[in-house]
Amino acid sequence: MSAPTRRDPGWIAVAAGQLTLAVWVVLLAYRDLAGPTTFVPAVLAGSTTGAAVVGVFGFVLPVVLGMFPRLAPGLLGLPRPRYGESLPPALVGLAVSALSLAWLATASGALLTLVAVSGAAAALTLVATIARLGARPRRELRVAATAPFARVRTPANLCLGAGLAYLAVGSALVAVATQPDLRRATGFAGTLAGPLHLVTAGFIVLTVFGIGLRMFSAFSGTQPRPAVAWAVAALGVPAPAGLAFALAGTPPDWRLVAAFGAMALGAASVFAGAVLHMRAHQRRPRAAWWLLAAAAVMLVVGESLGVLFGVDPAWLYLAPVHAQINLLGFAALMIFGVLFELSGAAPARPGRVSAGVAVAAVWPLALLLRLAGYVAGSEPAVAASSLLIAGSLAAAIWDAHPRRGRPPPP
Repeated sequence: MSAPTRRDPGWIAVAAGQLTLAVWVVLLAYRDLAGPTTFVPAVLAGSTTGAAVVGVFGFVLPVVLGMFPRLAPGLLGLPRPRYGESLPPALVGLAVSALSLAWLATASGALLTLVAVSGAAAALTLVATIARLGARPRRELRVAATAPFARVRTPANLCLGAGLAYLAVGSALVAVATQPDLRRATGFAGTLAGPLHLVTAGFIVLTVFGIGLRMFSAFSGTQPRPAVAWAVAALGVPAPAGLAFALAGTPPDWRLVAAFGAMALGAASVFAGAVLHMRAHQRRPRAAWWLLAAAAVMLVVGESLGVLFGVDPAWLYLAPVHAQINLLGFAALMIFGVLFELSGAAPARPGRVSAGVAVAAVWPLALLLRLAGYVAGSEPAVAASSLLIAGSLAAAIWDAHPRRGRPPPP
Protein backbone atom coordinates (compact mmCIF):
# COMPACT_ATOMS: atom_id res chain seq x y z
CA MET A 1 0.00 0.00 0.00
CA SER A 2 1.09 3.52 -0.53
CA ALA A 3 -0.25 6.90 0.48
CA PRO A 4 -2.37 8.85 -2.01
CA THR A 5 -0.22 10.18 -4.84
CA ARG A 6 -0.91 12.84 -7.43
CA ARG A 7 -2.27 10.09 -9.68
CA ASP A 8 -4.92 9.39 -7.06
CA PRO A 9 -7.51 12.08 -6.23
CA GLY A 10 -7.14 11.20 -2.55
CA TRP A 11 -4.06 13.43 -2.38
CA ILE A 12 -6.35 16.47 -2.76
CA ALA A 13 -8.11 15.83 0.55
CA VAL A 14 -4.90 14.76 2.32
CA ALA A 15 -3.14 17.98 1.25
CA ALA A 16 -6.14 20.11 2.24
CA GLY A 17 -6.25 18.52 5.68
CA GLN A 18 -2.55 19.09 6.29
CA LEU A 19 -2.83 22.71 5.13
CA THR A 20 -5.69 23.28 7.58
CA LEU A 21 -3.67 21.73 10.40
CA ALA A 22 -0.73 24.01 9.59
CA VAL A 23 -2.96 27.12 9.59
CA TRP A 24 -4.46 26.12 12.94
CA VAL A 25 -1.05 25.51 14.54
CA VAL A 26 0.35 28.81 13.24
CA LEU A 27 -2.67 30.74 14.54
CA LEU A 28 -2.35 29.00 17.88
CA ALA A 29 1.30 30.07 18.08
CA TYR A 30 0.36 33.64 17.09
CA ARG A 31 -2.26 33.81 19.83
CA ASP A 32 0.16 32.55 22.46
CA LEU A 33 2.95 34.90 21.40
CA ALA A 34 0.78 37.99 20.88
CA GLY A 35 -1.00 37.67 24.21
CA PRO A 36 -4.56 39.00 24.60
CA THR A 37 -5.89 39.64 21.10
CA THR A 38 -9.17 40.36 19.33
CA PHE A 39 -7.99 38.73 16.08
CA VAL A 40 -10.89 36.35 15.51
CA PRO A 41 -9.00 33.43 13.88
CA ALA A 42 -6.43 33.42 16.68
CA VAL A 43 -9.11 33.55 19.37
CA LEU A 44 -10.98 30.64 17.78
CA ALA A 45 -7.79 28.64 17.29
CA GLY A 46 -7.15 28.70 21.02
CA SER A 47 -10.68 27.73 22.03
CA THR A 48 -12.00 24.24 22.74
CA THR A 49 -14.62 24.56 19.99
CA GLY A 50 -12.04 25.84 17.52
CA ALA A 51 -9.73 22.92 18.21
CA ALA A 52 -12.56 20.45 17.74
CA VAL A 53 -13.97 22.03 14.56
CA VAL A 54 -10.67 22.68 12.81
CA GLY A 55 -8.93 19.57 14.12
CA VAL A 56 -11.76 17.15 13.36
CA PHE A 57 -13.54 18.59 10.33
CA GLY A 58 -10.64 20.53 8.87
CA PHE A 59 -7.84 18.00 9.34
CA VAL A 60 -8.77 14.47 10.44
CA LEU A 61 -11.90 13.98 8.34
CA PRO A 62 -10.35 15.14 5.02
CA VAL A 63 -7.27 12.95 5.59
CA VAL A 64 -9.47 9.92 6.31
CA LEU A 65 -11.47 10.64 3.14
CA GLY A 66 -8.27 11.00 1.13
CA MET A 67 -6.64 7.85 2.51
CA PHE A 68 -9.77 5.72 2.09
CA PRO A 69 -8.94 4.50 -1.45
CA ARG A 70 -5.70 2.99 -0.09
CA LEU A 71 -7.24 1.64 3.11
CA ALA A 72 -10.33 -0.01 1.63
CA PRO A 73 -8.66 -3.12 0.15
CA GLY A 74 -6.54 -4.12 3.11
CA LEU A 75 -8.76 -3.04 5.98
CA LEU A 76 -12.25 -3.80 4.72
CA GLY A 77 -11.58 -6.53 2.17
CA LEU A 78 -12.92 -4.32 -0.62
CA PRO A 79 -11.64 -3.84 -4.16
CA ARG A 80 -9.69 -0.67 -4.71
CA PRO A 81 -11.92 2.22 -5.81
CA ARG A 82 -11.63 3.39 -9.39
CA TYR A 83 -10.74 7.02 -10.07
CA GLY A 84 -14.37 8.07 -10.35
CA GLU A 85 -15.23 6.27 -7.10
CA SER A 86 -12.44 7.85 -5.05
CA LEU A 87 -13.00 11.36 -6.44
CA PRO A 88 -16.23 12.15 -4.47
CA PRO A 89 -14.65 11.45 -1.03
CA ALA A 90 -11.65 13.58 -2.03
CA LEU A 91 -13.84 16.49 -3.12
CA VAL A 92 -15.97 16.25 0.03
CA GLY A 93 -12.77 16.31 2.09
CA LEU A 94 -11.60 19.41 0.25
CA ALA A 95 -14.96 21.10 0.88
CA VAL A 96 -14.92 20.27 4.60
CA SER A 97 -11.41 21.71 4.96
CA ALA A 98 -12.31 24.87 3.05
CA LEU A 99 -15.45 25.45 5.12
CA SER A 100 -13.52 24.88 8.35
CA LEU A 101 -10.93 27.48 7.36
CA ALA A 102 -13.68 29.91 6.33
CA TRP A 103 -15.36 29.48 9.72
CA LEU A 104 -12.01 29.98 11.46
CA ALA A 105 -11.59 33.28 9.61
CA THR A 106 -15.08 34.62 10.25
CA ALA A 107 -16.65 32.84 13.27
CA SER A 108 -19.85 32.71 11.19
CA GLY A 109 -22.61 30.60 12.70
CA ALA A 110 -23.94 29.83 9.24
CA LEU A 111 -20.53 28.52 8.15
CA LEU A 112 -20.29 26.36 11.27
CA THR A 113 -23.63 24.84 10.32
CA LEU A 114 -22.29 24.16 6.82
CA VAL A 115 -19.18 22.55 8.33
CA ALA A 116 -21.40 20.22 10.33
CA VAL A 117 -23.60 19.42 7.34
CA SER A 118 -20.51 18.64 5.26
CA GLY A 119 -19.32 16.32 8.04
CA ALA A 120 -22.58 14.39 7.86
CA ALA A 121 -22.26 14.33 4.07
CA ALA A 122 -18.75 12.91 4.44
CA ALA A 123 -20.06 10.06 6.59
CA LEU A 124 -22.76 9.27 4.03
CA THR A 125 -20.21 9.49 1.20
CA LEU A 126 -17.99 6.92 2.88
CA VAL A 127 -20.93 4.62 3.60
CA ALA A 128 -22.13 4.89 -0.02
CA THR A 129 -18.63 4.21 -1.38
CA ILE A 130 -18.22 1.17 0.88
CA ALA A 131 -21.64 -0.15 -0.19
CA ARG A 132 -20.80 0.38 -3.87
CA LEU A 133 -17.47 -1.42 -3.57
CA GLY A 134 -19.00 -4.22 -1.52
CA ALA A 135 -21.54 -4.88 -4.26
CA ARG A 136 -18.85 -5.84 -6.76
CA PRO A 137 -18.31 -9.52 -7.61
CA ARG A 138 -16.27 -11.26 -4.95
CA ARG A 139 -13.69 -12.37 -7.49
CA GLU A 140 -12.47 -8.77 -7.62
CA LEU A 141 -11.49 -8.72 -3.96
CA ARG A 142 -7.74 -8.64 -3.44
CA VAL A 143 -7.25 -9.72 0.14
CA ALA A 144 -4.58 -12.18 1.27
CA ALA A 145 -6.02 -15.34 2.78
CA THR A 146 -3.40 -15.18 5.51
CA ALA A 147 -4.21 -11.62 6.62
CA PRO A 148 -2.59 -11.25 10.05
CA PHE A 149 -5.53 -9.34 11.51
CA ALA A 150 -8.25 -11.97 10.92
CA ARG A 151 -8.88 -12.63 14.62
CA VAL A 152 -9.48 -8.97 15.45
CA ARG A 153 -11.58 -8.22 12.37
CA THR A 154 -14.99 -8.21 14.08
CA PRO A 155 -14.20 -5.85 17.00
CA ALA A 156 -12.19 -3.65 14.60
CA ASN A 157 -15.17 -3.43 12.22
CA LEU A 158 -17.43 -2.64 15.17
CA CYS A 159 -15.22 0.33 16.07
CA LEU A 160 -15.10 1.54 12.45
CA GLY A 161 -18.86 1.24 12.00
CA ALA A 162 -19.59 3.00 15.28
CA GLY A 163 -17.15 5.76 14.33
CA LEU A 164 -19.00 6.47 11.10
CA ALA A 165 -22.34 6.46 12.91
CA TYR A 166 -21.04 8.90 15.51
CA LEU A 167 -19.72 11.16 12.75
CA ALA A 168 -23.11 11.30 11.05
CA VAL A 169 -25.14 11.79 14.24
CA GLY A 170 -22.67 14.17 15.86
CA SER A 171 -22.42 16.34 12.75
CA ALA A 172 -26.20 16.51 12.47
CA LEU A 173 -26.51 17.55 16.13
CA VAL A 174 -23.84 20.23 15.68
CA ALA A 175 -25.88 21.60 12.77
CA VAL A 176 -28.99 21.66 14.97
CA ALA A 177 -27.15 23.28 17.88
CA THR A 178 -25.87 26.13 15.71
CA GLN A 179 -29.27 27.14 14.31
CA PRO A 180 -31.74 28.84 16.69
CA ASP A 181 -34.76 27.84 14.61
CA LEU A 182 -33.72 24.20 14.60
CA ARG A 183 -33.02 24.33 18.33
CA ARG A 184 -36.53 25.58 19.01
CA ALA A 185 -38.14 23.11 16.62
CA THR A 186 -36.33 20.12 18.07
CA GLY A 187 -36.24 21.24 21.70
CA PHE A 188 -32.44 20.97 21.74
CA ALA A 189 -31.25 22.66 24.95
CA GLY A 190 -27.65 21.51 25.20
CA THR A 191 -24.37 23.08 24.13
CA LEU A 192 -21.93 22.07 21.42
CA ALA A 193 -19.92 20.02 23.91
CA GLY A 194 -22.09 16.92 23.61
CA PRO A 195 -22.32 16.73 19.80
CA LEU A 196 -18.63 17.56 19.41
CA HIS A 197 -17.71 14.70 21.73
CA LEU A 198 -19.62 12.35 19.44
CA VAL A 199 -17.33 13.48 16.63
CA THR A 200 -14.07 13.61 18.60
CA ALA A 201 -14.34 10.74 21.10
CA GLY A 202 -16.64 8.88 18.71
CA PHE A 203 -15.44 9.27 15.15
CA ILE A 204 -11.73 10.03 15.60
CA VAL A 205 -10.92 7.69 18.47
CA LEU A 206 -13.00 4.74 17.28
CA THR A 207 -11.75 5.08 13.71
CA VAL A 208 -8.17 4.92 14.97
CA PHE A 209 -9.07 1.93 17.14
CA GLY A 210 -10.59 0.09 14.18
CA ILE A 211 -7.75 0.94 11.80
CA GLY A 212 -5.04 0.42 14.38
CA LEU A 213 -6.14 -3.00 15.56
CA ARG A 214 -5.88 -4.31 12.00
CA MET A 215 -3.35 -2.16 10.16
CA PHE A 216 -0.76 -2.15 12.93
CA SER A 217 -1.05 -5.92 13.10
CA ALA A 218 -0.14 -6.05 9.41
CA PHE A 219 2.73 -3.60 9.94
CA SER A 220 4.21 -5.49 12.88
CA GLY A 221 3.53 -9.11 11.95
CA THR A 222 1.76 -9.72 15.25
CA GLN A 223 -1.66 -8.88 16.60
CA PRO A 224 -3.31 -8.31 19.96
CA ARG A 225 -5.29 -11.13 21.50
CA PRO A 226 -8.96 -11.11 20.53
CA ALA A 227 -9.89 -10.42 24.16
CA VAL A 228 -7.82 -7.22 24.00
CA ALA A 229 -9.53 -6.07 20.81
CA TRP A 230 -12.95 -6.85 22.26
CA ALA A 231 -12.10 -4.93 25.43
CA VAL A 232 -11.20 -1.87 23.32
CA ALA A 233 -14.52 -2.12 21.46
CA ALA A 234 -16.64 -2.89 24.54
CA LEU A 235 -15.29 0.10 26.45
CA GLY A 236 -14.73 2.48 23.54
CA VAL A 237 -17.96 2.16 21.56
CA PRO A 238 -20.49 3.21 24.25
CA ALA A 239 -18.28 5.84 25.90
CA PRO A 240 -18.87 8.71 23.38
CA ALA A 241 -22.65 8.33 23.55
CA GLY A 242 -22.51 8.37 27.34
CA LEU A 243 -20.29 11.45 27.36
CA ALA A 244 -22.57 13.28 24.92
CA PHE A 245 -25.62 12.43 27.05
CA ALA A 246 -23.88 13.53 30.26
CA LEU A 247 -22.82 16.83 28.68
CA ALA A 248 -26.25 17.53 27.19
CA GLY A 249 -27.76 18.75 30.44
CA THR A 250 -27.61 22.25 31.88
CA PRO A 251 -25.54 21.89 33.97
CA PRO A 252 -23.86 18.69 32.78
CA ASP A 253 -24.04 15.57 34.93
CA TRP A 254 -20.42 15.46 36.05
CA ARG A 255 -20.76 12.08 37.74
CA LEU A 256 -21.76 10.56 34.43
CA VAL A 257 -18.93 12.45 32.71
CA ALA A 258 -16.49 10.85 35.15
CA ALA A 259 -18.03 7.38 34.67
CA PHE A 260 -18.07 7.39 30.88
CA GLY A 261 -14.73 9.20 30.83
CA ALA A 262 -13.33 6.30 32.84
CA MET A 263 -14.66 3.90 30.18
CA ALA A 264 -12.96 5.95 27.46
CA LEU A 265 -9.75 6.00 29.51
CA GLY A 266 -9.95 2.23 29.91
CA ALA A 267 -10.31 1.73 26.16
CA ALA A 268 -7.44 4.14 25.50
CA SER A 269 -5.19 2.36 28.00
CA VAL A 270 -5.88 -1.09 26.56
CA PHE A 271 -5.32 0.21 23.02
CA ALA A 272 -2.07 1.91 24.04
CA GLY A 273 -0.88 -1.34 25.60
CA ALA A 274 -1.71 -3.21 22.39
CA VAL A 275 0.16 -0.66 20.24
CA LEU A 276 3.23 -0.78 22.49
CA HIS A 277 3.12 -4.58 22.39
CA MET A 278 2.94 -4.60 18.58
CA ARG A 279 5.77 -2.09 18.37
CA ALA A 280 7.95 -4.30 20.56
CA HIS A 281 7.29 -7.25 18.24
CA GLN A 282 7.52 -5.49 14.88
CA ARG A 283 9.19 -7.57 12.19
CA ARG A 284 11.83 -4.94 11.54
CA PRO A 285 12.68 -1.64 13.25
CA ARG A 286 10.74 1.25 11.73
CA ALA A 287 11.08 4.74 13.12
CA ALA A 288 7.48 5.67 12.21
CA TRP A 289 6.34 3.39 15.03
CA TRP A 290 7.57 5.96 17.53
CA LEU A 291 4.80 8.27 16.31
CA LEU A 292 2.15 5.57 16.63
CA ALA A 293 3.27 4.64 20.14
CA ALA A 294 3.53 8.26 21.26
CA ALA A 295 0.04 8.97 19.90
CA ALA A 296 -1.46 6.05 21.84
CA VAL A 297 0.15 7.27 25.07
CA MET A 298 -1.04 10.84 24.50
CA LEU A 299 -4.61 9.58 24.14
CA VAL A 300 -4.31 8.15 27.65
CA VAL A 301 -3.16 11.56 28.90
CA GLY A 302 -6.02 13.35 27.13
CA GLU A 303 -8.67 10.94 28.41
CA SER A 304 -7.25 11.23 31.94
CA LEU A 305 -7.93 14.96 31.78
CA GLY A 306 -11.51 14.22 30.73
CA VAL A 307 -11.99 12.06 33.83
CA LEU A 308 -10.48 14.82 35.95
CA PHE A 309 -13.08 17.29 34.65
CA GLY A 310 -15.85 14.93 35.71
CA VAL A 311 -14.38 14.43 39.17
CA ASP A 312 -13.78 18.15 39.74
CA PRO A 313 -15.23 20.63 37.20
CA ALA A 314 -12.94 23.32 38.64
CA TRP A 315 -10.30 21.94 36.27
CA LEU A 316 -12.37 22.81 33.20
CA TYR A 317 -10.08 25.74 32.41
CA LEU A 318 -7.80 23.02 30.99
CA ALA A 319 -10.43 22.03 28.40
CA PRO A 320 -8.56 23.71 25.48
CA VAL A 321 -5.42 21.73 26.38
CA HIS A 322 -7.51 18.56 26.61
CA ALA A 323 -8.72 19.16 23.04
CA GLN A 324 -5.23 19.98 21.78
CA ILE A 325 -3.69 16.89 23.39
CA ASN A 326 -6.33 14.66 21.82
CA LEU A 327 -6.08 16.27 18.38
CA LEU A 328 -2.38 17.12 18.11
CA GLY A 329 -0.91 14.59 20.49
CA PHE A 330 -3.16 11.71 19.48
CA ALA A 331 -4.89 12.23 16.13
CA ALA A 332 -2.14 14.16 14.32
CA LEU A 333 0.70 11.93 15.55
CA MET A 334 -1.28 8.83 14.64
CA ILE A 335 -2.14 10.14 11.16
CA PHE A 336 1.44 11.11 10.39
CA GLY A 337 2.67 7.76 11.67
CA VAL A 338 0.26 5.98 9.32
CA LEU A 339 1.21 8.30 6.43
CA PHE A 340 4.88 7.52 7.04
CA GLU A 341 4.14 3.80 6.88
CA LEU A 342 1.85 3.92 3.85
CA SER A 343 4.11 6.21 1.86
CA GLY A 344 7.29 4.23 2.33
CA ALA A 345 8.96 7.52 3.25
CA ALA A 346 12.22 7.62 5.17
CA PRO A 347 10.69 7.11 8.64
CA ALA A 348 9.10 3.84 7.49
CA ARG A 349 12.36 2.30 6.37
CA PRO A 350 14.51 0.19 8.69
CA GLY A 351 17.49 1.97 10.15
CA ARG A 352 16.43 5.40 8.89
CA VAL A 353 15.93 8.25 11.34
CA SER A 354 14.80 11.53 9.81
CA ALA A 355 13.67 14.92 11.01
CA GLY A 356 9.99 14.02 10.79
CA VAL A 357 10.35 11.38 13.50
CA ALA A 358 11.25 14.14 15.96
CA VAL A 359 7.56 14.99 16.37
CA ALA A 360 7.15 11.72 18.29
CA ALA A 361 9.14 13.33 21.11
CA VAL A 362 8.65 17.05 20.44
CA TRP A 363 4.85 17.13 20.33
CA PRO A 364 4.21 15.13 23.54
CA LEU A 365 6.82 17.18 25.41
CA ALA A 366 5.40 20.43 24.01
CA LEU A 367 1.85 19.48 24.96
CA LEU A 368 2.88 18.48 28.46
CA LEU A 369 4.72 21.81 28.71
CA ARG A 370 1.53 23.51 27.55
CA LEU A 371 -0.47 21.69 30.20
CA ALA A 372 2.04 22.72 32.87
CA GLY A 373 1.93 26.29 31.59
CA TYR A 374 -1.86 26.43 31.94
CA VAL A 375 -1.73 24.98 35.46
CA ALA A 376 1.06 27.33 36.57
CA GLY A 377 -0.28 30.34 34.67
CA SER A 378 3.00 30.64 32.76
CA GLU A 379 2.50 32.40 29.43
CA PRO A 380 6.14 31.82 28.32
CA ALA A 381 5.71 28.06 28.77
CA VAL A 382 2.50 28.07 26.72
CA ALA A 383 4.13 30.16 23.98
CA ALA A 384 7.20 27.91 23.93
CA SER A 385 4.98 24.87 23.46
CA SER A 386 3.31 26.47 20.43
CA LEU A 387 6.66 27.27 18.86
CA LEU A 388 7.87 23.71 19.35
CA ILE A 389 4.75 22.30 17.71
CA ALA A 390 4.73 24.76 14.82
CA GLY A 391 8.47 24.44 14.23
CA SER A 392 8.37 20.67 13.89
CA LEU A 393 5.15 20.38 11.88
CA ALA A 394 6.91 21.19 8.60
CA ALA A 395 9.30 18.29 9.12
CA ALA A 396 6.40 15.91 9.68
CA ILE A 397 4.60 17.05 6.52
CA TRP A 398 7.82 16.92 4.49
CA ASP A 399 8.66 13.39 5.61
CA ALA A 400 5.15 12.06 5.09
CA HIS A 401 5.46 12.33 1.31
CA PRO A 402 8.34 10.77 -0.65
CA ARG A 403 9.63 12.97 -3.44
CA ARG A 404 11.61 10.53 -5.58
CA GLY A 405 10.30 7.67 -7.60
CA ARG A 406 7.68 5.23 -6.41
CA PRO A 407 7.68 4.40 -2.71
CA PRO A 408 8.70 0.88 -1.72
CA PRO A 409 6.04 -1.30 -0.12
CA PRO A 410 6.06 -1.29 3.70
